[in-house]
Order: sequence, then structure tokens, then C-alpha cells
Amino acid sequence: MLTLKLAIEDMLHRYCRGVDRMDRQLALSVFHPESAVEIDAVFTGSGPGLIDWVWERHRGAARHLHNITNVCVRGTDVAAASEAYVMALLRIESQGGLMVLQSHGRYLDEWVRFEARWVIKRRRYVHEFQEIRRLESDMAPAKQVPSRRDPSDPSYSLTPNLTF
Repeated sequence: MLTLKLAIEDMLHRYCRGVDRMDRQLALSVFHPESAVEIDAVFTGSGPGLIDWVWERHRGAARHLHNITNVCVRGTDVAAASEAYVMALLRIESQGGLMVLQSHGRYLDEWVRFEARWVIKRRRYVHEFQEIRRLESDMAPAKQVPSRRDPSDPSYSLTPNLTF
């Protein structure tokens, strides 16, 4: 069972990394081509459709970080289910100043084996709560932090490389 849990946690982390680095191929790699996704009342469609939807909403953010915690996994050799808590932080530069959106929810995923890996066949996101607040001071201005949302991010230069 531990191997199954680690494999699914790895895929959940790949999804977060893909979204945070705006690595479309990596984010898409966690979904079955015929996946179904439901994000509360705001999105219903496929995994690739979700990535398009997320890209459009994250394009205006200066930075974002997605964190996965509390992962519960159950399954067999061919199918599994997981519940994972997710927290997303988005740094938004607007005319009103620098804002931070903090969102909390849970991914309820059904997994299947496909092309020698676990992929999401069905995802439902359950939203718990969110808040948006103005940053009174910027302790780490975006221009001073070497984080990037593309392959120029320092993580892509690791050896061995973290590309998947």
C-alpha cells in the first residue's frame, strides 16, 4: 500500500509543480486523456480543459504556490482513490496594490493505471474557504527572487534534471 501512496503523492506533487512553473506538459501528464473534472460550480470538463482554465486564471498572477497535505489513498493494482488537502497562494499585482489570495480545498481523485503510471480519471475539487488580503509591505519583491514560472526557474538546472 505504501508504494501506491507514494506513487499517487508523486503525481499530485507533479501537478502542483506543473501549475506553479507553468509547465503545461507536466501538469497535463497527471490526467487520463478521457478524464472528467469538476471544480465546484465554476468548472466542469476534462483534465486538459482544466489546465486551459487554470492557465487563464493564473496568467495574471505574479507568483503562485500550491501545497498538498493530508493525503489519504486506497486502492488496488489497477484503480485507486485519494483525498488530498490543497492550499494555493497567489500573489496578485493589481491597481489597488499587491494582494495575496489564499485558497483551501480538497482534491477527491479517482486514479487508474495508464501507460505505466497512475493518472487521474476523475477529479472533484471541494472548496473549503479562501481569503484575499492586501500586502502592507513586500518582504521579497518578485524582481529580487529568482523564482520563475517557466523552464528558466533554477529547479530545471538540477542534476539530474527534474523534467519528467
